[in-house]
Amino acid sequence: MADSGKGFLSEVEIEDLRLISASMDVTIDAPEPGMQAQVAVTVSVNDARTSRNDEIGRHRIEMAFALSAIMSDASPEAVERMRASATMWVVATCATNGRDDDEAGKLLFREAAAVGYSNAGAQILQLTRMSPMGGYVVPPIDPEALMEVVKVSEDGARSI
Repeated sequence: MADSGKGFLSEVEIEDLRLISASMDVTIDAPEPGMQAQVAVTVSVNDARTSRNDEIGRHRIEMAFALSAIMSDASPEAVERMRASATMWVVATCATNGRDDDEAGKLLFREAAAVGYSNAGAQILQLTRMSPMGGYVVPPIDPEALMEVVKVSEDGARSI
């Protein structure tokens, strides 16, 4: 795919993007008068694996990216009133171009996680628009800051 020489398109290619699961639970018929929702967004990525195929000169990552948005009431107990969740399956590749496995793994994780987050957020918006609470737009993420909380296991799997 050409970007007209502007350099704004990523060199990462998304090979597969699927919605694995989506769910929503609402325990209230309508927002209570004066209710101030407290929103917590949780992200989970487990066992994102990268591989390299030297025959075709590509690195590859596969990940399941889970995102949940939780709205609680303003009571001291913070009673949960709505939970919307979506999990996306993301497969991405990039050219080897002399990258070592760790460098390619970081690039692929950052880009695949951003795509997973964005698409899971769109699913949550669709789900919550059908609820009495109204549509909720998850806040954008900073992919570089996300990379600071990534854990890498001894076998190279990345998780949050």
